[in-house]
Amino acid sequence: MIAADRKITSLKQLQSQTYIYSSGSREAQRLIFGNTTYGDLRRHLCGFFDATIGYAVHLVSHLSAH
Repeated sequence: MIAADRKITSLKQLQSQTYIYSSGSREAQRLIFGNTTYGDLRRHLCGFFDATIGYAVHLVSHLSAH
């Protein structure tokens, strides 16, 4: 397992916007990423999407997320 600070640094190095796309509700995603053993990770994320915009296996759902 990579140390948490290395993971965060890697996300910063991407210099892109990072979103979470999950079958869980957006509220549940916020709770999970807001309460980790490494602290609140939400500041590193730009937003959350759930299945209400479509299922991940469908290309159209990914396109509508952008």
